[in-house]
Amino acid sequence: MYGSQTSAHAACPSEDATAQAQAVLERFFRAYDAGDLDTFNSLRVGEPSDGLSVTRVEVESITPVSSESWGRPGEASETRVFRAPVRLWGRDLVVDEGERLDWHWILERQSDGQWKVRDWGY
Repeated sequence: MYGSQTSAHAACPSEDATAQAQAVLERFFRAYDAGDLDTFNSLRVGEPSDGLSVTRVEVESITPVSSESWGRPGEASETRVFRAPVRLWGRDLVVDEGERLDWHWILERQSDGQWKVRDWGY
């Protein structure tokens, strides 16, 4: 579904963190698309969902953006934001099926070091 790029030089820690967060977001999208509720819930912050109304997800691309204005005060290094336009299909959606949604996806590093999706939209 997604390609990857490698580099001949070692990445700095912030690049590594961004790549790790992006990998989690990609897994989140795959779980969302597959209707895999357990994985979907394990990769997000907050109360577990008891069902997914989305039956199909298409992601155009995933692009890191500055997370300085999205993080909680003093925690910018623990937040990563991505612009990832999506199209959703399913039942009981609050948007039109297949409508292009130019959304941002906010991930934050948890105390155990794992990245999770905190919020999306905007």
